[in-house]
This record gives sequence, C-alpha cells and structure tokens, in this order.
Amino acid sequence: MAEPIPSIRIVADDPALRGFAVGDVVPWCGQRKGAYRQRTLSGSDARVLAVSTLNGEPVFVRKGNLYALDLDLEEPNDKWDNRGAFHKWVPVSNLVGPGVRAGRYWAKKPTYAEFAAEVRTFARKHPEWAVDVIGRRGEDEIHALTLGDRSKPLYVFIGMPHAEDEWTPSLGSLAFAELLSQSREQPEVKARLEKFSVKIYPLIHPTIYESPLHPPEKWGFNAIDLEKTRHDKVYTITQLHQGGDVLVPACGTPTELAQRVANRARDDFAGRHVWWAHHHQKYGPQVWESRAPVAPMPPSWSAYWWQGGNTSCYQLYPHDVVFAAQAMYFVEQDFILLMPERFTQANHHHALHRMFFEHSSVASLLLTDQTANWCMSIFLTDHAGQDRDPAWRPGRK
Repeated sequence: MAEPIPSIRIVADDPALRGFAVGDVVPWCGQRKGAYRQRTLSGSDARVLAVSTLNGEPVFVRKGNLYALDLDLEEPNDKWDNRGAFHKWVPVSNLVGPGVRAGRYWAKKPTYAEFAAEVRTFARKHPEWAVDVIGRRGEDEIHALTLGDRSKPLYVFIGMPHAEDEWTPSLGSLAFAELLSQSREQPEVKARLEKFSVKIYPLIHPTIYESPLHPPEKWGFNAIDLEKTRHDKVYTITQLHQGGDVLVPACGTPTELAQRVANRARDDFAGRHVWWAHHHQKYGPQVWESRAPVAPMPPSWSAYWWQGGNTSCYQLYPHDVVFAAQAMYFVEQDFILLMPERFTQANHHHALHRMFFEHSSVASLLLTDQTANWCMSIFLTDHAGQDRDPAWRPGRK
C-alpha cells in the first residue's frame, strides 16, 4: 500500500466522535485492488464533522439527527495496512451502543514534557484533583494526582512502571481520572469516595519513557521524594502495564477477588469497541473484552514489588507501607499487533527493538478506554473479606 494513508481530520465536536478531539488526525479509508480508497461527500449543506486530509472534502457530516459517513471499509483488525478501518464502529457505538467510556485518541506518543503539561492542564480543569510534585527527572517534574481527603485510605494506581513500550497505560491513567471526575456524583462512586481516596501516579519513569530518544545520562535519572509519599495510608496498589490483557493479583491477593474485579471490567466494557479476529478457529466480529482473564502472579514478578527489600513500587513507598495494602494488582493490557508500531512494543523490552520506530498508536483510544475501565472496576469492587495475606513476602510458600 502506498503511504501516507488517507485520514480524516476532526473539525467539530459531536457525540458520535466521543474520544476524539477537534484537530485529531485519524486513519480512515478502505482498500481496493491493493490501493487505499477514501470516499468523500460534496454538495451538502450538512454540518461537517470531519474532512479528508487528502483534499479537505467532507467525510463525516450531520444534519439534525441524520449522519452520513463512509463505512464501506474493511472490518477492523490488527493488520497495519488495514488501520484505516480500526475505528470504523466507534461512531456507531457512540450513538447507538455504550460507546467510548473515557478513553482518548492520541495521534502519537507525546514527549514527557508534553505529557506533564497534560497532567497540569487536567488538574487546572478539575480542581477536585490535587496535583503534587513527588519527584524530578532533571528539570522535569514527576506528578501525582489525588482525589479526596488524603488522610483516608488510598487506592493507588501507578502508570508506566518499567518499560518505554508500555506508555498507553500512562495516558489511560488520565482517562481514569477523567472518568472518576465524571462519575463522582453517581451513588456507587460517591459511596466509595466517602470511605476512600484515589492517588494516581500517571508516569513515574520519564527517563525510561524517553529511552529510545535520549540516553539516560543526557537527562538524568528519576528521583522520587519519599517524604512526599511515605506517610500515605495505602489500601490497594495497582501497577499499569502492557503485556497480555489479563489481571494479575499480586503478593498474596486472592485470585477470587481479582476474578470479581475482572468480571465487572468485562461487563462494564463489553460492546464499547468491536473488531474482527480469530476466535475458536473462526474469523469474525469480537466484542472487545468479551472475557477478562485472571492469572496468578509468576514468582519472578515479585521482584517488581520487593526490589531488594529497600523500597517498593519503583521507589514510591517503604515496604511497611506497601505490604500493609489490602490488595495488589498488575493490569496487563494487550499490545495491539499493528506493524511497524509493534517493533517498539517488545514483550521482553529489548533495547534493539526500541531503536526502530517511535510511531503513533493507532489503538490509543481503545487502550486508554480499557485502562480507565480496569481502574474503575478495581476501585468499585468491595473486598467483602477477601483481603490479601499480610504476611506474604517473596519466596514464601
């Protein structure tokens, strides 16, 4: 296929385009005989929602309650040449289905400075969230967001703990903050916020986040101020990763509790995003998150929490704070197998893989929506007596 791929530019806000912002450029086209094909509209007095990046002509319009959009595309899947169809059903789901919950489309991976600016902008727009500087990478600030009374037990969510290829969960942590702000007056959410507060570390490792672009010695290493965190009263801790679309209960957290979280995540997310894939040897439409698997923590993963017995969760907390938590999780989201983007997303985080591309994430809307959904499911699932084993330590049988 000849590049660049035909895309649309969003030019107006509309409920059908929830998850996108004015100015976003999104691949949108079909294929015919080995070539990309995009159809446009002309001669209409309808309100234009999106235009072609090729010629500026309308591709998506609305007149009253009537919408017109080219859906003569292939079905969405994980093939790079078919990324023009990846969001085919998002407008339809937004209008007649559950639609995007809180995710956001990012056309490219932002620099750390751009991401930190997004965190500060979010805090200015949402004064119910307190923003703190809890560390630095050279001149760059590392932030935390807190919703609610800091003296209450905290649900802690940590973005981008250890690999530069796992950056969409950090973007998704902001989607979770947005979802909580939108939902905080709903009875179930409000009741939880009367008992607990929420603390989000959107991105704690800016050096690793930008490791394909800059050697660590250029910017310096991340430094967390433990005086800002050691007095937190942690109730649960969740690390946001990518690596397999599975919830992993960690450090003695009961699998039964994680399964209840996962069941809720499945029920709250099913039907929001649709793509086509192979399932039970058949190729056809799959409702994203039609299942939400749970897998016990592999023994080697305990190192992520233990770190030599000094500090836990990537220098955020002393051990006595961490192991007082009532539950711990890894949220392991999928890598979407789009190429060549996939070269930057190596499950083994190999440095050579990271050198090839810094490519936009076609799947960022889906993945940030999934992050917000997982985090909300964790926050709203009452433990009902299924707290983790407080005596759990690495190596303990």
